[in-house]
Amino acid sequence: MSQNVLEKEAHLKELVVKLLEEKNLKDFELLDSLFDEIKEELQYHQKSLN
Repeated sequence: MSQNVLEKEAHLKELVVKLLEEKNLKDFELLDSLFDEIKEELQYHQKSLN
């Protein structure tokens, strides 16, 4: 897995913890965006393995 995906995963985890601690709803759009980016990269990585 590329470093970029690992960095996004770490950022995603930090954001989830922050949202849970602060109950801050304004960052959910960013959260959705990060999930989409990671999902696309993982799908691309999976296709490149086949």
